[in-house]
Amino acid sequence: MPQQRLACIIVARNLGDAVIQSSAVRQLAARSYARQYLIWTRPQVAFLFADIPGCTVIASQFPVGTTKQFGWKAAVEFVRACRTIRRMKPSVSLDFIGDQRERWFAKLAGSPQHCHIGWAAGHDFARLIRNPFGTGGPA
Repeated sequence: MPQQRLACIIVARNLGDAVIQSSAVRQLAARSYARQYLIWTRPQVAFLFADIPGCTVIASQFPVGTTKQFGWKAAVEFVRACRTIRRMKPSVSLDFIGDQRERWFAKLAGSPQHCHIGWAAGHDFARLIRNPFGTGGPA
């Protein structure tokens, strides 16, 4: 697999998911998946990614998760984050959830390629996420 220039990783969920996803990002960085990493996450969990080498964190609230905190001010912040990320022109975007909402956020990020996890049809998580486009293949 060729090394990506800039990988935008979408971490739109709350603390528990972000802790797990920060571990996955550390593994990607250790394997040199990309030259640089852009983490788009909530301000409350940005600290989990701050010490990853080659990693830039852009924080905004997201209209998903149990603690949305998504009023007008947060909506403006979200749009600004989208614009900043699009200007950085990520070569790929990734999410570790596979939900349709993260896929929409990837479209907003503007990368030409998006990778997401696929859950086996019988997996418990496959029944929890919203995915009318299909679950994708298990990773």
